[in-house]
Amino acid sequence: MLQDNPGNLHPGNSIITAVVSALLAGTGGAILTYIFGKKKTQAEIENLKAEAQKNRAEADKISAELKGVLSYSLAASDEQILFDGTARIDGFDVRGNEGSFWANGKPTSSKGLGELTFEDGGILNVQRKNKDGRFELLFQRYAYGGGQYQTIPKDDKISGKRKVRVSCEAKVSGAEHSLRFMLREPNGGRLAEQRVTVKANEWTKFQAFLSGDPLECALRVDDEIDPASGQPPGSVQIRNILLAQRK
Repeated sequence: MLQDNPGNLHPGNSIITAVVSALLAGTGGAILTYIFGKKKTQAEIENLKAEAQKNRAEADKISAELKGVLSYSLAASDEQILFDGTARIDGFDVRGNEGSFWANGKPTSSKGLGELTFEDGGILNVQRKNKDGRFELLFQRYAYGGGQYQTIPKDDKISGKRKVRVSCEAKVSGAEHSLRFMLREPNGGRLAEQRVTVKANEWTKFQAFLSGDPLECALRVDDEIDPASGQPPGSVQIRNILLAQRK
């Protein structure tokens, strides 16, 4: 009679061990596949979230820029647009001029030296070469009563004062620049003016409210720099300029 040898496995046990090993191997592979697949899926989800946040930020930026443009290009219901520089502006619309300060019919300063250029995005760029005098921006295209004019026409139908609002964005590099918005008659008489100071190298919104007699006039914007400023004259940029008259 044969006796079992304790040192040898029963043939049945070998089969069972092999099956269990195979099952464990398969299960382990499935588990590993699941774990790594889950990590990959999670990484893809995170990437999608990051991409969505990026797209949302870009959309918010575009929306803010569009709102900024619309706020300038659309006049209030009780206004008519005389000049709109939000869509297009060039040398046919605005002319640069180097000017001096005057008193009693005589110049009291040297001319404000500089150059006007028209940059992409409808930007007026005044590059100053000194701090003396002023550099003048002469606006020479206006829409009025269905027509186009080089000046704002006299209007006897207006009761009281002509009320004009000027809005724009501006920024500077170098010294602070003072912008003086002025309604000026062809003979040089000033009907109204208001001054703002541009200090930052970031686009900043400005508005000027000009009230004067409803005579023939034009908009002039003077760029002035304090001669005592310790900074170089630098430059001033203006964009989205809009001229609107109260109806």
